This record gives sequence, structure tokens and C-alpha cells, in this order.
Amino acid sequence: LVQDLLLALLVQNLLLVQDILLVQNLLLVQDLLLVQVLLLVQDLLLALLVQNLLLVQDLLLVQNLLLVQDLLLVQDLLLVQVLLLVQDLLLALLVQNLLLVQDILLVQNLLLVQDLLLVQDLLLVQDLLLVQVLLLVQDLLLVQDGLHPKQLTGIQDPQKPHSQTKMKTIRNNVCNIYS
Repeated sequence: LVQDLLLALLVQNLLLVQDILLVQNLLLVQDLLLVQVLLLVQDLLLALLVQNLLLVQDLLLVQNLLLVQDLLLVQDLLLVQVLLLVQDLLLALLVQNLLLVQDILLVQNLLLVQDLLLVQDLLLVQDLLLVQVLLLVQDLLLVQDGLHPKQLTGIQDPQKPHSQTKMKTIRNNVCNIYS
């Protein structure tokens, strides 16, 4: 009986040990599965992190490209603005030069007109002096012929018929000079 009791206790102990080992094995398997799930979750989180980093990298790249594009656009606009400003300055200088040329031509024309008027005045004075000299010569010739200019009212000296010929010659010479 004692032997049976001991055997029964031994069997009971063995079953208990077996149950404990089974539970321990189950817990170990459960732990391994949990670890495996955690590693899988960690891998997923790492993958998501990498994906997020790549997405951020792409977004930064796009942002940088847009920034570069904006800078190039601003640079192009500034270049166009500078070119338009240069064009306006060149146009202003051209207009200024044209106005300056116009002023120079106007002054030149005025000086030319002034010179022509001065020449005309000098020629007029020269003509008056020439007429005065010719009249003086005519008077001298008439005085030489014995006639005073005030006496030339159609009266001829019958003693000196050549005086009328000299008068005609002088008049012809004056007409030829003016021609």
C-alpha cells in the first residue's frame, strides 16, 4: 500500500512536472511568438519610418526644386526688368540726341539765316555805295561838261551834244552792273 501510495505520488508528481513543463513550454512559445510579433511590428515601424523619411526627402526635393524654379523665375523677371530699363535709357538717350541734333540744326539754320541777312545787308550797302559812287561820277562828268545836275530837266546844252551820250553810257553801265 505504501508502495502504491508512493507510486501514485510519483506519478502525480510526474504529471505535475509534466504539466508545469507543458505550461512552461507554452509560455516559452507564447513569449517567442510575442517577440516575433514585436520584431515584425518593429520592422513595420522601421519600414514606415523609412517610407516617411523617403517621403520627406521627396517633399524636400520638390520644395527645393520649386524654390529653385521660383528663384530662376525671379531672376528672369529681374533680367527682363533690367533689359527694359536699359531699353528705356537707350530710347531716352536717342530722343535726347535727336533733340540735341534738332537744336543744333535749328541754331545752324538761324546762324545761316543771320549770315544771309548780314550778306544781304552788306550787298545792299555795297549797292547803295556803288550807286552813290556812280551818281557822284555822273555829277562830276556833268560838271565837267559844264552842266549842273540840277539843270538836267530835259534842257540840253546845244554847244555840248556829247553830254547826253555820256549820260546814256553811265546809265547803261549801272544797268549792266545790276544785271
